[in-house]
Amino acid sequence: MEREPGLSTTNSLRKQFPGVPVNRDIRNIDAKSFARQKAKQEAIKSDKAVIGIVWVNDDEVVLVHRSENHIGWAMAGGAVEDESFEAAFDREIGEELGVKLDSERTRLLQIDDRRFVSPAGEELSMVLAVFEGHIAAGEVVSQTAEATSEGLQVGVFPITGLPEAESMIFGDLQKLQSAINARTMANSEF
Repeated sequence: MEREPGLSTTNSLRKQFPGVPVNRDIRNIDAKSFARQKAKQEAIKSDKAVIGIVWVNDDEVVLVHRSENHIGWAMAGGAVEDESFEAAFDREIGEELGVKLDSERTRLLQIDDRRFVSPAGEELSMVLAVFEGHIAAGEVVSQTAEATSEGLQVGVFPITGLPEAESMIFGDLQKLQSAINARTMANSEF
């Protein structure tokens, strides 16, 4: 029997980060969306990706507005190349936001093990590692040439003034709201 795509990557991340929640998601998508997802994965030559909540300070986050594929405000991130998930997150943040993260304050929040299924039954898998990181002291977010070339617009938002829900990528909005709620609850316990 053939192993499920992405399963070994997910299991490896589970061992490396015990206790981090894993969300399994099977999405039946239309043929056009499947073709776009397949082309995207073939272009980046990876079935692994990273995104993350990037804190400027305790009450501001950095988001990027994507103008291709999934259009809307989202967390920064991208494909995992020939590197670890953590290294990919650091690299993507540097490329898109022009900053370094405080390695002591970066952590994996969750693992999304996604499978996309076409109407014809063809499947693609994608393992998405969702991080949370804080910008290192002295770093300033900027619109990088890399971000511009990828069609991204970089923005810093107070957590009380995030973009309208309709203008955010839904899954990213859910993850961001969950992290903000967890942070608010943790701060209220002190």
